[in-house]
Amino acid sequence: MSAPPPDGWQPPSQPLDDQPPQEPEAPAEDVQGTGPERAPAFGVPGYGLPTDFLLAPKPGIIPLRPLTVSEIIGGAFAALRANPRAMFLPALLVMGVLGGVSAVLTYALQSATLINLDGRTTQGAAETLLILPALVTLSPSTLIATVVSIVANGLLTGLLIVTVSRAVLGRVASPGQAWAQTRGRIWALLGQALLITLIETVPPAGATLVATALLRQVLGDRTVDTGSSGDVLLVLLVILLVLLLWVLITVFLVVRLFLAPAALILENTSVASSIRRSWTLTRGSFWRVLGALVLMGLIAWLVAGAIGTVAGVGAGVVTVLQPGSATVAASVVMLASTLATALVMPFTASVAALIYIDLRMRKEGLDIELRRAAAQ
Repeated sequence: MSAPPPDGWQPPSQPLDDQPPQEPEAPAEDVQGTGPERAPAFGVPGYGLPTDFLLAPKPGIIPLRPLTVSEIIGGAFAALRANPRAMFLPALLVMGVLGGVSAVLTYALQSATLINLDGRTTQGAAETLLILPALVTLSPSTLIATVVSIVANGLLTGLLIVTVSRAVLGRVASPGQAWAQTRGRIWALLGQALLITLIETVPPAGATLVATALLRQVLGDRTVDTGSSGDVLLVLLVILLVLLLWVLITVFLVVRLFLAPAALILENTSVASSIRRSWTLTRGSFWRVLGALVLMGLIAWLVAGAIGTVAGVGAGVVTVLQPGSATVAASVVMLASTLATALVMPFTASVAALIYIDLRMRKEGLDIELRRAAAQ
């Protein structure tokens, strides 16, 4: 049996947006004694005075009030500083093991399928350098990396979100405490990760198949004439439209489903309910969530990209000097990329937890519950 969610994380019995309007009541003293306790819904009449917003208590990494995007990103970094052991240790352990397995499988697959590059001349070494990117991005390796990413995200997201949720209240959770609250939900997290991957993959793939079928209908049984500018432009236009449609559908689904792991862990709900919960919380906040995710992705890309670039350049130099080590170099790049993900994952999980908390504070008055929990 999984542990119940901590105080303040239970979902409301009825979303505040659906509650009938009520007569305003006299302000009550809040748990910190800093002013009148505001109405639960953010942005509606009676929300509270600007001083209540500015003087909101901050027992942990964020003030207990609706957050700005910069406060979400800053809070994620604060979570890493507040409890680096619980944030980085599980990620490095899990990704280190899975990355090692991935590197070994990559080496075995490439050794079995690629040409032997031993004994190459200097001219052959240059050819090896050109081949190296293909070695790293072969489909078996890509498939391994995808599976590793899904499994690791399923295992780590819950652990990291629990740690961040405690840090919001100014409490430090050890890796053992985070594991105790998460271990009963591991299979649910893995199932959720696989289901969300399917949801985010099938619609764009379906759009691609439909576009391909339409193109075949237009062209009929004839092949594309590369000498005909009309045929070439038609194919290029279809490709561009498919790519645009793929990106739009994927971005939309990523934003709407991004908070499902937080809901699964913090509200102790089912996989299907957590997906519906994420869809509900992000309704009306799409652009706000997307902006936070773009900023998060840029920071994560800079960190992981820097590590991957260093590893790739190093592997390229080694491969030129020792052409027979191409498969080893590709495996090392795979391991380095996996470890880079381990360094980035705590940050992205922290952003997910804080976006979830922010939206619940805006829509459900979660900050009032958190103030009470922090005072206990």
